[in-house]
Amino acid sequence: MSQENKIPSEEPPQEQPTNKIPADETISFTEPDTEVEQSEIPPSSGTEQQQTTNLASEASAKEGNQQQTEDMEVHHHTHPTHGKKNWKSYFWEFLMLFLAVFCGFLAEYQLEHLIEKQKGRQYISSFLQDLEIDSKQLDQLIPAFVEKDKLLDTLLQKIRGVSPSTGANGIYKYYRQTFAYPDFIYTDRTIQQLKNSGGLRLISDKAASDSIIAYDAEVRLSSIGISEGVKDLRVPIMLLTFKLFDLKCCPELGTTANDLRTPSIVSPINYPEPGILLTYDSMIITEYFNAVQEIKRQYAIYLKDLQALKKYNIRVRDYLQKNTI
Repeated sequence: MSQENKIPSEEPPQEQPTNKIPADETISFTEPDTEVEQSEIPPSSGTEQQQTTNLASEASAKEGNQQQTEDMEVHHHTHPTHGKKNWKSYFWEFLMLFLAVFCGFLAEYQLEHLIEKQKGRQYISSFLQDLEIDSKQLDQLIPAFVEKDKLLDTLLQKIRGVSPSTGANGIYKYYRQTFAYPDFIYTDRTIQQLKNSGGLRLISDKAASDSIIAYDAEVRLSSIGISEGVKDLRVPIMLLTFKLFDLKCCPELGTTANDLRTPSIVSPINYPEPGILLTYDSMIITEYFNAVQEIKRQYAIYLKDLQALKKYNIRVRDYLQKNTI
């Protein structure tokens, strides 16, 4: 009894509302109630997990659509109401529109100006190539006409010694020097483009465009000189040679391999020395002498034109290379 008194009195624990099975009762297992909610049943397979994920995604999408709709509604209501505009509003709108159009115009103008400047440089570069080609031609033509002048001077001296006793006195050797000559072929591809397309306006340097025009005029002037001076004398002097020279002695003269316009491919010809003429009529020989002398003078004039053209070619090239490239 003393031990029982020492034990403090404790209040009996209150029974919990949970269904507690007494120890002396037998536990019986029954089938679960069909009315239990689906959420209380733990997922038992991958199909059920997939269904749960799909439901969560649909719920999230619905919330996003609802939030977007709310945002759109709020944005719709944030527009202020427009009142009547005054003249200042119209002025500023006009000014902004004018500045936008004007700036676009300036940008387009600047781009077009840049493109034209590049085209002008391309024309100048092409013209410099043409000048280089002309310069190489002149380097070949000028020595050829210097040599022709010397040969014609020798021919005039030999014509003075022609007689029945001396025969042709070696003038057969100079037969073709009177009417055959190498011609200057003007490289005008760029200048024709500049003229036909109005490309000279694309060259901003006026001195450069003036030098191009002046060079073209110089070339054409020299061409007129050789046409009017030499070409007009070729037919009369050829007719006189047909009366004087017996060309049966030199069949090589009838081939194209002896074209003096291309001196580099002229083949040697065995001319008769001293040779015999068809006639020794003093009148015909004098006419031939006069024609040779005149054509020699025309060749000398053309030689001076070529030399002047060569100098002008060098000046134009130097200026364009220093100031435009």
